[in-house]
Amino acid sequence: MAALLRFGVAPGKYKIIWNRYGDRPAFAGKGKGIIQLVATRVDTFEELPGELKKYIKEKAPMWLEPPRNQEEIEGLKKE
Repeated sequence: MAALLRFGVAPGKYKIIWNRYGDRPAFAGKGKGIIQLVATRVDTFEELPGELKKYIKEKAPMWLEPPRNQEEIEGLKKE
């Protein structure tokens, strides 16, 4: 919980904590390792931490809004 609070995640929000032990991704070199993910759901872009909002605006603008419908999702899968 301390790590979540450090990143500005309010207690009571939806969270997922996932751990995996296995082969490392290619960029991390050969061998086994532990990969850990800590994530929380946000309902609006404004709820994201400031650094993440800045990154999305500058480098990943397609993630500013969710897909409008299933048709848009299928179109994105084809790109």
